[in-house]
Amino acid sequence: MTAETIILGQGRLAEITWSPDGAALAAVGSVGMWVYAAADLDAAPRLLAPADEELLCVAWSPDGTMLAAGTENGTVCVWDAVTGTLQRVLEGAYDAVSSVMFSPDSRLVASASDDRVVRVWEAATGNKLHALIGHGGTVFSVAYSPDGSALASGSNDGSVAIWDGETGEPVRRLATDGAFVNSVAYSPDGAVLVAGCVDGVAWVWDAAAGRIRHVIEAHDGTVERVAVSPDGVTLATGGDDGDVVLWDITTGGDRFTLAGHTGGVLSLAYSPDGSRLAVGSWDGAIRVWNPVDGSLLHTLHGFMDTVRGLAWSPDGRVVLTVSADDVLRLWDIENRRLRHVISGDPGWALCVAHGPAGAVLAAGAEDGAITLINGASGDEIMALEGHVQPVLALAFSPDGLLLASAGADSTVRIWDMTTGQHERTLSGYIGAVLSVAWSPDGALLAAGAQDGFLRVTDTAQWQRLYSFDCDAGQIPGVAFSPDGSILAAACENQRVRLWGMESGTAVGDLSGHQGAVLRVAYSPDGTRLVSSGQGADVCLWDSLRDSLVRVLDGHRYEVAGAAFSPDGSLLATGGGDGTVRLWPMRDQADSAANSEVE
Repeated sequence: MTAETIILGQGRLAEITWSPDGAALAAVGSVGMWVYAAADLDAAPRLLAPADEELLCVAWSPDGTMLAAGTENGTVCVWDAVTGTLQRVLEGAYDAVSSVMFSPDSRLVASASDDRVVRVWEAATGNKLHALIGHGGTVFSVAYSPDGSALASGSNDGSVAIWDGETGEPVRRLATDGAFVNSVAYSPDGAVLVAGCVDGVAWVWDAAAGRIRHVIEAHDGTVERVAVSPDGVTLATGGDDGDVVLWDITTGGDRFTLAGHTGGVLSLAYSPDGSRLAVGSWDGAIRVWNPVDGSLLHTLHGFMDTVRGLAWSPDGRVVLTVSADDVLRLWDIENRRLRHVISGDPGWALCVAHGPAGAVLAAGAEDGAITLINGASGDEIMALEGHVQPVLALAFSPDGLLLASAGADSTVRIWDMTTGQHERTLSGYIGAVLSVAWSPDGALLAAGAQDGFLRVTDTAQWQRLYSFDCDAGQIPGVAFSPDGSILAAACENQRVRLWGMESGTAVGDLSGHQGAVLRVAYSPDGTRLVSSGQGADVCLWDSLRDSLVRVLDGHRYEVAGAAFSPDGSLLATGGGDGTVRLWPMRDQADSAANSEVE
């Protein structure tokens, strides 16, 4: 094991695009730009352009020499498509860039921004040619006509604007009955312009005359993306319902539906020859379909949304993650690859726990149900029902015989793992119970609540032993030291509070976070305490001296998962950037605070 930080996962997925020759599929997101070889999609992708900021959209130049991506900070980055060298950064937008596209001759780059402006640059020089002002809301999508004479932009002002592709002058405005426009696309011959809207409708216009051809009731929810096949015959619409529906663009009739995505559709991209349709989903997978017969050709895993929590397997070989895309992932640490993916209906996995024997996983759902899962096969064992509001935290007892669940219904419930029966309910909490932890000997159960109180229960008699007023807002994380003598609490007021279990008094108050603290965890030997929070900071503390050892920098956004491996050699942290980072924990002298791991 080297001292380098290991990163699991490819981050949050944003958009996908094929190279003009069909030889590669590029995907962008929170980590950067990943490129898959089309001839072997199952091979590991190459990180062509790592990003300093999150990438939201991507476009390949028609001549195949450049890749452009819009960022959350309002810039458009242009890379050499072969070497991955950043050529230039196009600035000028005041908000996130959600769509980019090259002109057909690869000479121009157009962008859509949250600041309501469409901008056009020269790709070779980076000179800004036009700032097209006229939309009354966020511009979500841009598309050039195949001959470059027109540029279409869709906005949440309920319209599609058509601009002259050379001068930037406004040509016409197409209305969508007030519905937000998420995506626009031209047919390959330029005769048809399509828009997908938030009300589930796809509009199809005669591009030259601006006359409506079809108004298609495409999805029950939002139409997130539209794409026209290279032969101009088929319209593909992707919805937030997870379906991709293929339509006859001439008649407006549906052909068939590509189902199987467990999250909404993020992106659609036809290969240049039309033989493959790549679909990116909120479930973190890219699925490649045969659009002729509807068969699934490939499923590419590795992307995931915000990590809500993580847990190690007892043998330290697997890290289990739960993310905002409602997917559980089991990561093989030795090979640094996904071992298993388990998905379900939206909201089925808000929190997760790994049983101490390694065979059972538990996932808490938004509807209050708890699903027990076979860790080897991914099959459901049984469902535990009792909570009437979301389950927010889970913890197995050290012997694995009991499971504690904390709910938004102001209760902690105890479940018998041998029978699956509900054994008892602990009440007396005010507001949602956000966190729960057993002491190493199983004699105590601690729970942190929304009201700022940390309550400790004696599990022999199931009587309340302590009720600590943290005076620090909500308590989203709790952890016992390995010897059970100290209880640590992650607090909303950016602090970590410590209590002694023998005395029942406060014994420490750690400060250093830049935002609310979300998680705390002790190392197996008890010498280190880690805390992570909303400020994307991970603090490593000397638990014997209550001093800050160092701050681990690397994640973007909040870090809601933190846990030491069973042997203490690695620290796993999961962040809002959709990655898990493994930090080697080498024996070393205390270093200055705020230094980075080498």
